[in-house]
Amino acid sequence: YGYKLTDIINAPKEISLKGREPVTNYDKRSYGRISIHDAFRLSVNTAFVGLAEKIGSKKIITQAKKMGIDLKERGADITLGIDEVSPLDMTSMFAMVNTEGKYIEPRLITKITKNDKEIPIRKQRINFGFSKDNIPSLKLAMRSVIANGTGRAARIGNLPIIGKTGTTDNYTNAWFVGSYGNLTSTIWVGYLKGQIPMKNINGFANVAGGTIPANIFTNFLNKYLKKLYPTQYKIPLKVDLIIEPSIEEEFSVTELPADLPLDPNNPINVNPENVEVPIKEDSSKIERPIKDNEETVKIEENIDIIATE
Repeated sequence: YGYKLTDIINAPKEISLKGREPVTNYDKRSYGRISIHDAFRLSVNTAFVGLAEKIGSKKIITQAKKMGIDLKERGADITLGIDEVSPLDMTSMFAMVNTEGKYIEPRLITKITKNDKEIPIRKQRINFGFSKDNIPSLKLAMRSVIANGTGRAARIGNLPIIGKTGTTDNYTNAWFVGSYGNLTSTIWVGYLKGQIPMKNINGFANVAGGTIPANIFTNFLNKYLKKLYPTQYKIPLKVDLIIEPSIEEEFSVTELPADLPLDPNNPINVNPENVEVPIKEDSSKIERPIKDNEETVKIEENIDIIATE
C-alpha cells in the first residue's frame, strides 16, 4: 500500500480506540517517531495500530484472505492478533516468503484409494498472496527481529533465520514463527482451557513470544539440523542476550544494518550494482568463541518442507 521499511510513523505510548481499552506498547513507553523497520523489529503495537488506521481494516482483511487467514470485521486493533488463528494457518502464511509469495493450502491427505481405485479429492488451493518483489523487504525485516529485535533468543550462530514474535494482552498467548531455508515452524504457548496469564513460569516473570516460544524454536531447529547433518552440524553454545537500542539510520535492501548476519545465497543480500557496502564495527555484537578444534560448516538450504505445525 505504498509504505516502505524506511518510512517514519508515529509510535506514542498509547492510542485510544473506540469500544476498547487504549492500546499500549509491551514496555508501556513511547517510541516517538520510528521507522516501520524498527517498529516491526521491536514489536511496537501503537505504530501498527496507527498504520492500520491509515490503511483501513478492510484492506488488511482482504490481504489476509489471500494468505489463508480469515479475520473478522473490526477496527485498527486488527493488527494486535485478536482473532484466533491456528498454528498450522500461521505457518502456511509465513511460509509464503519461501514460495515466491504463493499461498499453498496445507494438506495432510494427498491421495485416497478404495479397492485399488483412486477417489478424487478437492483440489488444493494455491494462489499468489503478494508479489515476490516484496519478499526481500519482508525477509530483511524478519531477519532484523532475530538479529537485534524481540526474537534474539532464536538466534543460532550466524544462520540466516527469519522470524517474528507475538504476545497477546496480559500474556495469555505467546507466539514465535521462524523460518530457515524452506523449513517454517510456528510455536504457540498458552493454556487450552482458557485465556490465563502466563506469569512466573520457568524463570520468566512474563511469558512473551521472545521467551519460551523462541527457545522452543531454537531447540527444535538445532535438533532438526543435527539430524539432517549428524557429522557436520555443531549446536552452538548458549549466549547471554543483550537488548540493543533502536537503529535509527535509514537503509536500503543492499545496505543492511551492520550486525545483520549476511548470507550471499539469500536474495536480500544481492547487490545488483556490485556496490561495496561498508560494514561498521559494532561493539555490542554477540559472538561465540570458536574452539581450536572446531570446523566452520556451511549448512546448505535444501530443506524441502513447506510447512509444519
